[in-house]
Amino acid sequence: MVGSDLRAGGLEPWNLIEGRVESLSTPNAVAVDRTYFDGSASSRLGAQAEIRQQSVRVAAITDGIRSFTTTPYVFMDVDRARAHTGVPSTRPPIFPGAGREGCRVEQVRSNLLASLARVEVLTPAEFRERSRQFWCSVPARARRYLSVRCSA
Repeated sequence: MVGSDLRAGGLEPWNLIEGRVESLSTPNAVAVDRTYFDGSASSRLGAQAEIRQQSVRVAAITDGIRSFTTTPYVFMDVDRARAHTGVPSTRPPIFPGAGREGCRVEQVRSNLLASLARVEVLTPAEFRERSRQFWCSVPARARRYLSVRCSA
């Protein structure tokens, strides 16, 4: 689930093929990728579904936004995403970011750590390694189904 503060210019779903980003500001609205649709009536714009026993409505459809697992990325307003996942508003979200060309990564990291409370700042390589370690800690029998390559 990707919760974003769209009013403040947060991350928007990209590759929209149906619907509008603005519609995600309406109650229970989500954007999901068509890759995960099964062709049923629930696989269309306006379809109703549930996430963690809470009703949602497909307000936008993307094309080509795939996740590493079989669970799709679902885009929604940040406050509703917090409610759906039980994450308190006091816990900082994850912000992907990029520095200017030629910036010194360690200086950017130091500046962020100095100005933000209770955060981690990871490089793409560190994030990739953390993800690899997480998925490689899954029991071998489950890895077969996930097709995870765990060699260094």
